[in-house]
Amino acid sequence: MTNNLSIQQFGMVNLLFAILKKIPLRMRLTVIMLFLSFGLLQATNTYGQSTSLTLEVNNETVQEVLDQIEAQSEFKFFYNNKQVNTDRLVSIKSNEQNVFSILNEVFKGTNITYKVLDKSIILSLKEKKDSVSQSYRKISGRVVDMNGEPIIGANVVVKGSTAGTVTDLEGTFNLEVPDNSILQISYIGYNQQEIPVKDQATLL
Repeated sequence: MTNNLSIQQFGMVNLLFAILKKIPLRMRLTVIMLFLSFGLLQATNTYGQSTSLTLEVNNETVQEVLDQIEAQSEFKFFYNNKQVNTDRLVSIKSNEQNVFSILNEVFKGTNITYKVLDKSIILSLKEKKDSVSQSYRKISGRVVDMNGEPIIGANVVVKGSTAGTVTDLEGTFNLEVPDNSILQISYIGYNQQEIPVKDQATLL
């Protein structure tokens, strides 16, 4: 297996960034996350593993650390600033370490996780289940507008939690949810909808 992007994968990356230019900034994070499941994972760590960074910060904000990483590399961070506290103070000392080691230290002891997609780094909340005894089910669905056109990047969230996902290029989504939960579906310019999952596996 090669670590280089195939022609098809390179085209998908270009498509991703073309789409991002047309999507509101706060929606870009969620759209990028969709592409993690489109066969690009084999290229995820290539740049991250081969790039070494040197940082020495003392009681500086997470935002300043992220800015330094971007300044020293071609990495770009994507995150929801309502979920990631970038004002938190951290002290980091790294000498020629890869970005994985640095991020592990920056977010140690927090509820933030990250995924690296070549030169894009996505910060998000760790998934947590309310109870080990809670029963979960996988559910899929499709979000469209009044004309039947798919809505790309619509937020699909389990009501009362931070668990959720976004719709892909076809307006579809897949999510693992607790039984008897309610899905909240929202997108800029549209009224939020709430759909009970009940015993369904597919929502159309």
